Formats: sequence, structure tokens, C-alpha cells
Amino acid sequence: MSFEKRLKLRQIAAVICFLAGVGMILLSFRLEEQENFLYLHSYYCGGGGGIIGASAANFFRAHSLLHNPEKRREAEIREMDERNVYIQRVSYSIFVTLSLLLTCVGSFVAALFNPLVCFVLLAVTVCQLILLLLVTSAVRRRY
Repeated sequence: MSFEKRLKLRQIAAVICFLAGVGMILLSFRLEEQENFLYLHSYYCGGGGGIIGASAANFFRAHSLLHNPEKRREAEIREMDERNVYIQRVSYSIFVTLSLLLTCVGSFVAALFNPLVCFVLLAVTVCQLILLLLVTSAVRRRY
């Protein structure tokens, strides 16, 4: 996939995240009206604002790279460099392994204190494993 296509996909993802952030803020004001969910107002409002800010920054960065050939070429070289790609792949692999391991350890420790937290963490681990399996099979088919 060309670097320009990647930048356009990043812009689309940024727009989707922006809309999700707006939705979170709208939901926060809806939850503010209900007394049972009042504590969630600041969580959704702050999270939505953060998502809006991050997605706007990503959108405008991709936009500026699409309209400036010199900066786009420099960013493409930085991003597609073999060493950087190798470092990124190894980092992702180590991150996934550690994330799964720490979630499992957290569920075993949580079982001593709160069974509900234990089952939630085990469910998260199962979802991560299923997602890893699906992504791996999709990448295998593509490459």
C-alpha cells in the first residue's frame, strides 16, 4: 500500500475517532441528567475531549503531509526504513506477549480479592486472544 493511501486511511480513521469523541461528549451530557450515572459524566466528557484532540491532530498531520511533497517524502523514508519497521514489529510482538501475560497475572491476583474483577480480566484475555487469532489469520491470507 502506498504511503499516500496510508495517510488517507489515517484521515478517515481520525474522522471516525472524532465522531466517536463527539458521541462520548453527547452521551456525557445525557448521563449527567440521570442521577445513577452522574459519576460517568466527567469520564465521558474528558475522554471524548481527548479523543477529539488526538484525532484532530492526526487528521491535520496527515493533511499537511499529503499537501507537502517534501515533508511527505521525509516521513515516508522515516516510516518505511527497514530498521524502523523491524523495531516496530519486535516492539509490537513483545507488547502483545506482555499485555496478555500481565492481564492473566492480574486476573489471578484479583481472584483473591474480587471474583468479578477476575472474570472480567479473564474475559479481556480471551477477547485479546481471539482478536490476535483473527488478525494473524487475516495477515496470513493477505501476505
